[in-house]
Amino acid sequence: RVVTSALVPGIFLLITGLMLLLIDRLEEGNKTPKHTTYWDAVLVGIAQGIGTLPGISRSGSTITAGVAVGMKREFAIKYSFIMSIPAIIGAAIFEIGDMKNEHLTKLDLRNYAIGMVVAAMVGFVCIKLLVALIRDKKMFCFTYYCFAIGSIAIISSIIL
Repeated sequence: RVVTSALVPGIFLLITGLMLLLIDRLEEGNKTPKHTTYWDAVLVGIAQGIGTLPGISRSGSTITAGVAVGMKREFAIKYSFIMSIPAIIGAAIFEIGDMKNEHLTKLDLRNYAIGMVVAAMVGFVCIKLLVALIRDKKMFCFTYYCFAIGSIAIISSIIL
């Protein structure tokens, strides 16, 4: 049954909500790139691995881990997004490999280019918004969403 598969993401959405509550309660760290240790990188890397679970936010887990190891909030955000670059490039390489048998027209290429530009602009705006929310300790806004959707997913997987 498809509905049953919503149980695990539902539970992990609740965990994501707890992480977002935690990030608002953690004290501001003082670590900058100069002061970040290899151990800090390992712990944030483990958080990124955990972020591959369905319902766990990759950026939420890595930013929370960064702040937990004492990074400045804005540095933790930048670190998190820089960490995503290899994964994004790797996924793009795999996708390009899957497209080798596709016959793309000029219109297709134009649409892909437009999509990339729009995604970059929206991503930039979202990063700026995220920086403001984390700096002002307002990540709890997303907590409500995670708790609501997680609860709905869990309840629906039990009832249906």
